[in-house]
Amino acid sequence: MRKATEDLMDMLEEYYGKHQSMLYDGYMASKQSSDAKMRKMAQESSAAMARKIAEALVDPTQKSFVIGVIGSSVAAGHDNCFYDCYEKQMERTWSSVWEAAGMKLEVRNAGQGGGCGDTYKNQIWCLKQTAGQDIDVAHYTWTYFESRDRYPYHEVFARNALLLPKHPVPQIWNTGPGSCYGDSPLPKAYAKFGFTYLCLEKGLKSGGIYPGKKWGVVGDGYHNTTRYGEKLDDEERRNSLGVVFRNWHPGPLGFQYISDAFVYRYAEATLDALDMIEEALESDSDPVETFARPIYTASDLPKPQNCIEKFCPMDEPSECLNLEEPTFGFHGASPASASDDLNLYAKAKQNWATFRNDRGPNYMVSKSDIKYMKRDPSLQCTFPDHCAGFQGSWDSGTLAFRLPKMSMGVISVCFCCGKKSGIDFLEQYKDWVDFELDGEHKLDKSKFFAGKGFGEKCVTVMDEWPNGLSNNNGHFYLGVIVRDDLIPEVNRTKFNLRLDHVVTM
Repeated sequence: MRKATEDLMDMLEEYYGKHQSMLYDGYMASKQSSDAKMRKMAQESSAAMARKIAEALVDPTQKSFVIGVIGSSVAAGHDNCFYDCYEKQMERTWSSVWEAAGMKLEVRNAGQGGGCGDTYKNQIWCLKQTAGQDIDVAHYTWTYFESRDRYPYHEVFARNALLLPKHPVPQIWNTGPGSCYGDSPLPKAYAKFGFTYLCLEKGLKSGGIYPGKKWGVVGDGYHNTTRYGEKLDDEERRNSLGVVFRNWHPGPLGFQYISDAFVYRYAEATLDALDMIEEALESDSDPVETFARPIYTASDLPKPQNCIEKFCPMDEPSECLNLEEPTFGFHGASPASASDDLNLYAKAKQNWATFRNDRGPNYMVSKSDIKYMKRDPSLQCTFPDHCAGFQGSWDSGTLAFRLPKMSMGVISVCFCCGKKSGIDFLEQYKDWVDFELDGEHKLDKSKFFAGKGFGEKCVTVMDEWPNGLSNNNGHFYLGVIVRDDLIPEVNRTKFNLRLDHVVTM
């Protein structure tokens, strides 16, 4: 594994040549920085990553090292081939190192395009299900949807990640230049857990040749195509792989930089991890015990810096039922079956249907790559992300969910498929839809709200336990009930309610 890692680092250093400092200059903080505080943060972050790799290597039950990615259409890789997204490039680039250790590398792309209405404000709560509860590293990227209030959500993402079973290293990247979140308070507080920021154009500009963002242009000033593009005879495909930015979405060459910057830093951490394991063996310590994973609760994490205050005392990550595709982990809430003996809604009329927006094989694939797909059908270009969920009409009756155990008594329901679908629900459907627990506790509609904490796509139907209720007795069932007796006939044909997330805490 050491040789495979050294060979990989040599390859990347040779590829970037005299501009190899780009591999670390894209980070907000690097070990090569002239600023001592930045160097310290980078050293702490790298040490945490090394520890993470060591934990995986000595765990006799672990067969794969898993990186889970949540984000927007940038994370998904849209306007390219799926094969060319940064996750696939990173998987191909770093896999040789893990194969040398007898393990596999898996990089999960759970990016979701904007067509479903999602933003970071609702998706961060679903990290456990969307990326998977077994991840070793968590990535987040939402360049074009972030607003000034982004840092509280960054902190929720980081804390949600660190409370997962393997306490994955939380890392965020952005397509932009500049200071790369230079005003964020989070790296200083969370660097010892591996937290860091990486920015694409900041790294490209550091080499001094990058001409700046220009849509559709081939070449970044350093290379005219990706490394795998250099091996192709097909000129059109080779040029397509050399695009840095298709539009606001990065092209394959832009994604290659992100992949390389992560992989190079991870390779350095791999060598440190191997040194740590060897030191343990030399001191007659058992590496399995030395690098046993700790169990974190909220008290083990830093004092919240800029968090959404209500949610940062959580000792467990938020639970979510995300009905969109793809997801890689276990859901929290679950649709309740009519055969469930405890389902108090089992005998109610339940005519809700499922929906899935089948976008076709060419959805968000670049035009040049659609042509290439016809010449090489084996190329994996089709994207896996789809809007999906439950759809109700005026006479659909009840949709029931079995809720996981909750400590805070928070339930937020998200609707498809616009960024303000929650507001639309409150304005158009609220009077005709009831929410209740266990068939008897009707939730107070005057307390419903959209926008706070979960974004305007979602409606929080319960913000705390109503008087006399708690989860001490186990699981509740949530009923979403379309009141056909209240819907005026003139509104019935246009009634179309689509639900795609249930978040609980």
